[in-house]
Amino acid sequence: MVNFLNLKPELNEFPLETVFSESETREQYLKEEFLPSIKKQEEEGKLEIVIDSLLFKKIGVFGKGRSGAAGKDFVSRMKKWARYNGRKYGGKICPMCQYLDDLSVSVFPPGMSTLYFISGSGTTKDVVTKVLGCLDLDIKIISLSGALRSPLVRCSDMYIYIPMKLAGIKADWRKKDIHPPIDVMGNSFETGAYMTSSGIVEGIIEYHKTEDVSSASKKCLNYIESSVDYVKYLNQFLDSIKPEIKKFGESITTANHIRMAAAGDGAASLKMAMNRIAHTGRTGFGKTIDFISSDDYGPPGYADIEKDDCVILSSGSLKSSHTISIIREATDAGAQIYLLTTEESKIRLPEWFEKYKIREPELVISLPYSIPESKVRFYDLGVRHFLEYITAAVFVYLGMSHEDVEKFHLQSELE
Repeated sequence: MVNFLNLKPELNEFPLETVFSESETREQYLKEEFLPSIKKQEEEGKLEIVIDSLLFKKIGVFGKGRSGAAGKDFVSRMKKWARYNGRKYGGKICPMCQYLDDLSVSVFPPGMSTLYFISGSGTTKDVVTKVLGCLDLDIKIISLSGALRSPLVRCSDMYIYIPMKLAGIKADWRKKDIHPPIDVMGNSFETGAYMTSSGIVEGIIEYHKTEDVSSASKKCLNYIESSVDYVKYLNQFLDSIKPEIKKFGESITTANHIRMAAAGDGAASLKMAMNRIAHTGRTGFGKTIDFISSDDYGPPGYADIEKDDCVILSSGSLKSSHTISIIREATDAGAQIYLLTTEESKIRLPEWFEKYKIREPELVISLPYSIPESKVRFYDLGVRHFLEYITAAVFVYLGMSHEDVEKFHLQSELE
């Protein structure tokens, strides 16, 4: 077992091949496991039932860890996109969607509410406890899980099955003389839950345009299919930014303290990625990873950025006041700044730096905003996948095997 108190790079250079093997594995999972499963469930009418069960209801959402981050993203999308489109289409959508750990949550009226749980294993203690406590309240329960016989699924009125991970990796990685993909820690399941929840929001919006739940189900599926297409497009795009990937991976492995910041839809994506990087064991040898947020994804207030910190920011449109304030503070502190943004926004960076009196970051990485000939934003999905691929390569860079990562992950969960 790796000694997590003395981790340092064991390879001569950052393993780019691992980044691409991870991206290939993720693409295989989405195309061969996840998407066929969702298509089958759409044909069975499950998406129609789920969308119908969420309409005009007070929705409580819950999950723990990375599933919780996916749940919070669902809440954010319901509050922002569904409400915005509700106003746009005559005020029909006024979603009351809350995360169950939110202190402002009070009562969910029986018969008028729906609970939405996310858990890959379906056995997470806090999730199961909440489900069991709601069984006698006449509240409809919907779950997203990868374990059909789990307590969560058995207690649910309706479930959507999300495959946990790729059943069999077809590529022969040994012949390629590289490390096998490190698809652990629920990476694939959380991706599927994230995409499915985002698609459900789009389906709810479509219902209010057409008043046709069948059309809404098709819209949900189309959005999920486009999400999978985006991941495929992103994976092809990564080949054009190999130098940036290498520099970024080496830096987050050897940097002192890491601060991450984003707002809006980007917050959940960056938060999920931060949890992956934390599992490298960095916190075991005196280096911290913090998320600086203006909302419930992290501690609010002064960011406390210091000179030796590495600050990673994500901003697709360069319009977030929170992101601007954090990058200003990082500029004043003299910290290293890494900026993730879209290809379109990268063109406007010189004007942006001058306007807000911000110095040019040490590294700017641009990712696609969407798939070709589409205006639907998938940038935040791209940020999440990009950082997950990077993290898998960091594990290899530190000399951690697939088994080491799995054991460390399980130990962290127990603690």
